[in-house]
This record gives sequence, structure tokens and C-alpha cells, in this order.
Amino acid sequence: MSRNLLANPGFEVDLATWVKIRGTETFTRDTGEFHSGVASGKIVTPGVQTEEGILYQEPLLIADGAEVKATVWMKGASGSFSVRSTIHDPFGVYQDLGSWATATLDGTWQQMSSSVTATSAAQGAGIEISTATTIGAVTVFLDDAELWVPYDWDFDVSLFPKPKLRRVA
Repeated sequence: MSRNLLANPGFEVDLATWVKIRGTETFTRDTGEFHSGVASGKIVTPGVQTEEGILYQEPLLIADGAEVKATVWMKGASGSFSVRSTIHDPFGVYQDLGSWATATLDGTWQQMSSSVTATSAAQGAGIEISTATTIGAVTVFLDDAELWVPYDWDFDVSLFPKPKLRRVA
């Protein structure tokens, strides 16, 4: 089984937990353009270097051989933008990288996804959304992002306190 790790995948509330990769890009919440809900994330890159965009990383244990999948809807008038899934160590250093899934922006919403399989046990997963290997000024809207990782429902319930039941008269 798996679950989406992103608490605010549509940028409906704010931009918390996302960080700019290079610091050259502008990242804002936009309520005028969205795939679903009432908002999207908007990135404007000046095009001065590769991998201008945003990143989300989640600390968690990942088993050797586990697959991590990242998905996002993106829209822009022109240029290209990419997404890839990542697996990293506890310090955010990449261990395994998914292939870039690149959209040629044409003014329509496009869903892009990338997956990666852990080659050894790791302590985090992430989603990177950026210009990847290209350099160019781009304005792109992002929505409905997902970061899927496997998890096990078979945990030891004895580790949790038992609820106290009382009779209601």
C-alpha cells in the first residue's frame, strides 16, 4: 500500500514545506489559475541556470527495492518544465534519482510523473519540479502534486495506548 505524503498538494492553503532550489526563482500561490480547487503554485524562473524550481523532501524510512512516485499537473504558455522523484539520506543528499519527466508547455494542463526504486535502504523521499537540464525563463503553474511511497499497515498496535471506554448513561 502507499499514500500521498503531501499535506497540501494543490497549494490551497499556502506554500509551506516547499523550498526553492536555486533561490533565483520566484514561487507564489496563485488563485487565478488552477487545475482543481481554488489555487496553484506559480513559479517564475529567470533562466540563469539549470534546475530552477521547487523541492519537497519528507524524512521517512524507505526499504531497499521500494518504489517512490512523484506526479504533478503543470501549465505554462511556453518552454519546458520537469518533475522527478528522489530518494535521499537523512541530510537531504540524493541516493537515487528518478528520470526527468518533461512537459513541453503549450497552455494546457499536463500531468507528468516520475518514479524511482531504492537501490538500498534510505531515510527520505522527495519531489523536484524544475527546469531540469534546460536554461530558460519560464512561468509555470503547478497543481495536484503527489508523492507516493509504500508503507505497511501491519504495525505493532501494542505500542499505542489503549483507549479508555466508558459507559454513557
